[in-house]
Amino acid sequence: MRHHRRGLLAAGFIIAASTADTVWLAWAQPQIATGLALDQVNGGAPAWRELLAWQATHQWPHFVAQAVVAATIAWWIRPIVLTFLRAKSAKKKLLPLLLAASTLAGCVKSYDKPEYVEIDTSETGFLIPLEGNTADQAKFESVDYLQARKVATKRVQIVHRWNQEGRLSSTGRWFPTVRLVKVNRSPITREWTAEGKHVTGDKAIWIESADSVGFSMGFTCTAFIDEKDAATFLYWYPSGSLATVMDGEVRGRIQQGAAEVAARYPLDGLRAKKQEIVDAVRRTSPPFSPHAVSLSPPSACSAE
Repeated sequence: MRHHRRGLLAAGFIIAASTADTVWLAWAQPQIATGLALDQVNGGAPAWRELLAWQATHQWPHFVAQAVVAATIAWWIRPIVLTFLRAKSAKKKLLPLLLAASTLAGCVKSYDKPEYVEIDTSETGFLIPLEGNTADQAKFESVDYLQARKVATKRVQIVHRWNQEGRLSSTGRWFPTVRLVKVNRSPITREWTAEGKHVTGDKAIWIESADSVGFSMGFTCTAFIDEKDAATFLYWYPSGSLATVMDGEVRGRIQQGAAEVAARYPLDGLRAKKQEIVDAVRRTSPPFSPHAVSLSPPSACSAE
C-alpha cells in the first residue's frame, strides 16, 4: 500500500475514533451518569448495582478510542520506522523516536476518581442535578421537587463529566454533574444572656421601656427540624443551616415580641410584667414555624 493512501486511511481512523470519544465524553456520558446518580434517590439495590457497574466501565470507551488512535499511528509509521532503523547510525537516532512515542501518553485523560459523600443519621440529603434539562432546573423553586430528590441511602456517589480547558484533549478536569445538599436536623439550643457563656456571640435581648430606658433580658430556646419538614426548610433556607436561622430569624422574633410589651410600660412597671413579656414572645414565636423550624417555647432566664 502506498504511503499516502496509508496516511489517508490512518487519518480516517483517527478522526473517527476522536469524534466518537468527544461525543461520548461531551454528550452521552454526562447524561447517563446524571440519570444513574439521580436513581440513587430511591435507594434501591438495582440502581446501586447499575451505578457500581457504570463506575467500573464508563471510562473504557475513552481508553478504547485512545488505543485505536495509538494503534493506527503505530500502523501508519511502521514502514517509516523500519526504514529509519535500517539506516546507518540508527542507534543514535533511536532516542528521538522514543521521545516522540512517549508523547502519545499525553493524549490520555486523567482517571475519573470516584467521589462519595456520606449522610449522617441526623441529616437529610437531597441530590440536585447541576446540568441538564432547563425545565428540571426551574423546578428547584418548589418543595415538591426537593421532596422527590430526597436521598434514602447514607452514602451517595457524585458522578462527573470531562471538561476540556485547553487545546489538547487531555487538558482539563472532571466536573461534578450533581450536588448533594444536606440538612442537619440536630436540635440546637440558644441561651441569649449577657454572660454569653455558651456560644461565642450569644448575648441578651436588648429592648426599651416606654420611658426610653434600655435594658436586656435573657431568653433560652431550642429548635429542631422534623425529618418530614426537611424539604420545606431547604426551600426557605437554601444554606441549610439551622444555627443561622436561630441567630437571625428566631432571635429577631423573640426581640420583636419582647419589645412590643416593653414599649407599653415604664421601667419600674416592667418588673412585674415579666410573664406578660414571655407570653408575647411565645405568641410571636409559635412552636411550629411555617418555615419548617420546630421551636420549644422560649423562656426568660435573666434580666439586667
